[in-house]
Amino acid sequence: MTQKKVLPILLILILSNPPMIAQDSLSHKKAYFSNPTASHYFLSPSAFNPPKKEAYYQNSIFLLNSVYYGVSDFFSVGAGIELSSSLKGKPLYYVMIKAGGSLNERMQLSGGVFYTSFVIDEKRLEAGFGFGILTVGNTKHNFSFGIGYGFIEGELAKRPALNLSGMTRIGRKISPRGELWLIPANGYQPFYTLGIQILGKRLSYDLGLTSWKGMLGDLPANTIPYIGIVWKLGKN
Repeated sequence: MTQKKVLPILLILILSNPPMIAQDSLSHKKAYFSNPTASHYFLSPSAFNPPKKEAYYQNSIFLLNSVYYGVSDFFSVGAGIELSSSLKGKPLYYVMIKAGGSLNERMQLSGGVFYTSFVIDEKRLEAGFGFGILTVGNTKHNFSFGIGYGFIEGELAKRPALNLSGMTRIGRKISPRGELWLIPANGYQPFYTLGIQILGKRLSYDLGLTSWKGMLGDLPANTIPYIGIVWKLGKN
């Protein structure tokens, strides 16, 4: 099933849920715990920030290791490193800052900057993008639209990258979600991940498929398994 078919289905599931505020109601506290990963989908962020003084560790496809921290309810920071390049002594690392808040009970708006440094042909390069995200819904059921302008070695991209992501929750621990990136290369090339997250109060698991069409450097078009974990840090 292609992303053109799956993403509209996910959107219908989200919109078919009745409006709810971000926090679980008292009548649902025994049945549902709050979503520990509302601030992101798989790789894409949402406009929600991690709650103040909460942190989590994320591992994606065994290679990307990230930590995110809510400085306040409106501002968060993150940093990470890629494993294989680090073992070669040429680590790819990245940092991100994000700030935002609620426009009303159903809409969140945030923006930020993602910066990364990596080595190609023995030369270390700097790149990243500035982004904005609008999220509609709550921490259980939502979809997001994002836009970002990339830069590399101080040169700004001529066209923005676009992102559409969504998640819903069909049980205490099952959260189908998906994200689609449109990368400005040879027109616009799609990069998407579709799957589920198995939620836990402290430890959650990602299972899905990631697919792209020949725009990841020298990598040919492919579909690979996406496996990840998210671990909520701290005592709370």
